[in-house]
Amino acid sequence: MKNILLPLIFFVLIFSGKAFSQLTGEGEPTESSEVAVEQMLGMFDGIINEGLIDNISEILPNDAVIVNYGAGDFSGEGFTDITISYKTKETGNHNLNVIFLINEDDKEFKIMKEMEVEWVDVPYDVAFSISEGTCVFTFREDKKWRFQRYFYYNNTIFLLQDETIDA
Repeated sequence: MKNILLPLIFFVLIFSGKAFSQLTGEGEPTESSEVAVEQMLGMFDGIINEGLIDNISEILPNDAVIVNYGAGDFSGEGFTDITISYKTKETGNHNLNVIFLINEDDKEFKIMKEMEVEWVDVPYDVAFSISEGTCVFTFREDKKWRFQRYFYYNNTIFLLQDETIDA
């Protein structure tokens, strides 16, 4: 049953009709890592305003290398919220930093949650899907998959669901 359930969950996460996401910027942090950040920010041109794009670059560390991101409205306020996984020179081996950004009235992003998680097989083990007012965050813990569903309301991010499934 779990062997059937896992691919089904991934299918739903990847092909959710209201979600758009998943840029990948592989590589170790280097002095030219701004290219990876600029590449991701360029994808937001026309989706969010220039001020918000600049705001993201101010929030992320200068040596950040973007590995993955999710974009969509998980605050339910009608604005594009963003979740990003990235590496820096200080990030531990097989770890990624994760940041949840809430779009405040289309003027600036507010950091709602930050964490460091471990990846097991590939950095893309850490992934996001934002749709229907929630953000599903997946990552591996040893041989198990962890699925967390977050919801934002009244300046607070709530964990609605936290499941662990054998890989």
